[in-house]
Amino acid sequence: MGEVRKTHVLSPHNIISSPNTATLLLVGAEGMGKHKFASSIISQKTSFSLQIRTARRLPLPVDTEDTRPNIDYIVFILDLTNRASISSMEASLKTLDCEYFLGRCCCIVHNANNTSLHGADIKNITGLCDAYHMPMLCAGFDEDKELKSISQKVLSLLQVACGARKWISPMIIEATRQSFTFQETL
Repeated sequence: MGEVRKTHVLSPHNIISSPNTATLLLVGAEGMGKHKFASSIISQKTSFSLQIRTARRLPLPVDTEDTRPNIDYIVFILDLTNRASISSMEASLKTLDCEYFLGRCCCIVHNANNTSLHGADIKNITGLCDAYHMPMLCAGFDEDKELKSISQKVLSLLQVACGARKWISPMIIEATRQSFTFQETL
């Protein structure tokens, strides 16, 4: 009889957080600008210490679990020109604890502007984001102005998730979130 593999589930509260520290995890395929994006986020001024980790996909290795900090927020980076990045995100989402879907993760869609190069339909991505209650942000990492803008948005979401914003919780953000709907034009 074959060995039964237990799927490792990443929980937002595996380890007690260090005070005044937030950890962000960027998940996406190689060559999508994760490190450039991370540098842009770190260059922003914050009132807390910020750690950024990167991964190609989830689950994270179990052998580093005891040294891994508590992950406060997860950003999935998708490239619409790459079908593999979308299937990788779908598989990764299944390894997250449901608490991450309450204002502790989002999806950044890269290369959304050039529809002729899309390897996937944007409706599939919006449906996936709606199913997992994740905000979807469209951004490119090529222009500094756009990179800075998306970095500030993600940093703002991270501040709420790690408790750095008084009187605002991830549940309040989730309660005010709208579903993504696109209507076909006739």
